[in-house]
Amino acid sequence: MWLGFALGYFVVANVGSASAQLITYQGYVQSVGWQPAKYDGEKAGTTGQSKRLEAFRIWNPSVGGQVCYQVWVQGRANWDGIVCNGSVAGTTGQALGLQGVYLYYNSAPSGYQLAARVHWGGSGWTGVGTGTLFYSYLNGGRIEAIELNIAHGQSLYWES
Repeated sequence: MWLGFALGYFVVANVGSASAQLITYQGYVQSVGWQPAKYDGEKAGTTGQSKRLEAFRIWNPSVGGQVCYQVWVQGRANWDGIVCNGSVAGTTGQALGLQGVYLYYNSAPSGYQLAARVHWGGSGWTGVGTGTLFYSYLNGGRIEAIELNIAHGQSLYWES
């Protein structure tokens, strides 16, 4: 069972073509390592392969502001510290999956907000949330992928 919570509201995701690159992020996947950078709703991680997302990083949006994030790593007693602007959240080379993600967008330009969803092993994609986002899995589940977007009243592209 997954718990997806957004301070703000949930939006309906429309699948279309990706627009100008507003946000860049990258995932570190079990037995794969760092994937190429992803943009605006593309999938960082894998689905259908039972591989953990072990770490990720997010660069500040091209429209301004700062995205900060923190993770809960498998086997740890607390959330890791908050990181921002391309810093790595999670672990690499330790075979520890992510079990929680907290995302927020500091000093966002007027009308812009962060939108995201995560893919849980065994249960699939969460709904899309906007604003300050928190995803946590009860009973030891793992995050396998994440998709991020910057919402500004436009239809959002989601890869999966």
